[in-house]
Amino acid sequence: MFAKACEKAMKFTHPLIVSTRTVDGTLTSYVGTYFFISKDGWAISAAHVFNSFMKFQYDQKHMKEVEESRAKDEREGRQNSMTVDPKWITNHSSWFGADQIRLSQLHIFANYDLAAFKLENVPENFTEEIAVFGDAEALKIGTSLCRLGYPFVEFKPEFKNNNFCLPNEVNRIPPFPNEGIFTRIVYEKNVKDAAPVKLLETSSPGLKGQSGGPIFDVNGCVYAMQTKTAHMDLGFAPTYEKNGESVTEHQFMNVGVGLHIDIIEKLLLDKKIPFQTVNKGTDGYTYVIN
Repeated sequence: MFAKACEKAMKFTHPLIVSTRTVDGTLTSYVGTYFFISKDGWAISAAHVFNSFMKFQYDQKHMKEVEESRAKDEREGRQNSMTVDPKWITNHSSWFGADQIRLSQLHIFANYDLAAFKLENVPENFTEEIAVFGDAEALKIGTSLCRLGYPFVEFKPEFKNNNFCLPNEVNRIPPFPNEGIFTRIVYEKNVKDAAPVKLLETSSPGLKGQSGGPIFDVNGCVYAMQTKTAHMDLGFAPTYEKNGESVTEHQFMNVGVGLHIDIIEKLLLDKKIPFQTVNKGTDGYTYVIN
């Protein structure tokens, strides 16, 4: 059902690998997903994929303050009591699927879990297709939808000559789709103002690594961006015996949650970021930039 749609979506959807190194030398990497919304390099992902980047900037500021304070006290013959947190991030890297790609602009909409950014030096094949937002008003409950991203990827980076080194396998990370149906619209309280955040729910869960990926229909039109998985209590709690003890297992249904394109489009327009949407013009497509 989604073969052609996935073929299209895989051309504009890519992995985003984030690597960090902390003061104590700990190296970590995690994988998210992003997708292109314009031919000139604009793309979107989930804001929480950039959490470590925001922490890196915060930590760098505080490490500089510690260094300046220590230098001043040393000059003036005083003992300095300021310490460096061993978990402060000293090095950070975002890899967008090709070594030459560089981040040039970044807008974080934290209250909506949306990141919009522009990339430079993007290979031509990365924008062979770009995402097209669907007609949200025509989307009916029960419509089959598909989610695309990069789950089930685990590895540890190396750090050599002040650079992160990723294994060669990152160039062959396979995208993973999972299908479901559109179940309902959910409104979540916005911590900043009274306007609730409009979310799209699917009957299948989003998987770790799919955050920031597109949720699309059988034609490849995007209706939401994956942000989280919700765990719905089913009200069942069966018991069973384990090692001679009675164990109670609470039952949950995991559903996917994505930021609705109505919100995405509004935020992009506010920043004059281009995108494409279907059924808005006589030619079937309109390139929107105000």
